[in-house]
Amino acid sequence: KLVATNLVVGNTYKFRVVNSTGSLSSLSFNVGVTYVPTASNDLIENAITLTPNVECQNVTGTFSAATITGNGPSCYSGSTQDVWYTFIATEEMMRVNVGGPSGVDKGFELYKGTDATQLVACVNQAGLHVTEAYTSNSFEIGATYTVRVFNAGLSASTADFTICVMSYPTPTNDVCADATL
Repeated sequence: KLVATNLVVGNTYKFRVVNSTGSLSSLSFNVGVTYVPTASNDLIENAITLTPNVECQNVTGTFSAATITGNGPSCYSGSTQDVWYTFIATEEMMRVNVGGPSGVDKGFELYKGTDATQLVACVNQAGLHVTEAYTSNSFEIGATYTVRVFNAGLSASTADFTICVMSYPTPTNDVCADATL
């Protein structure tokens, strides 16, 4: 199986099938070409907007035919696929969760702003069964954040994953002056 990326629509491509055993063979085989549609948020300018919630409201994402944008992530330079999301911080304490089916190794970068220049965190626990998460109490309310979810596997993937942004509202009695009787 070969997964080819960065092909140009309209170009003709040829491939050769060879017998690699070193001996003659009369066995038959099948050849097929499958088209995989590109993820709609493969580019940062097409980032999907997420809505923070106090409970995780998972959105399903995919690496289907996604390619890498620019340089690889700072915590996994070998990535060949990424997709993009954005959200507006609603609380100072928030959490970004990227999970999904086992067997999909993924990670993410979190940027402040929409141009992927102000890196906040790069999260990659390097595991196939790991939900990647970042929790912080230093989000700027009203600021836009961008999430780059990347495939940390060894080869291109069409796998799905889930992503959500959770907000943790500040309790009314968070400071001594507002103590509850």
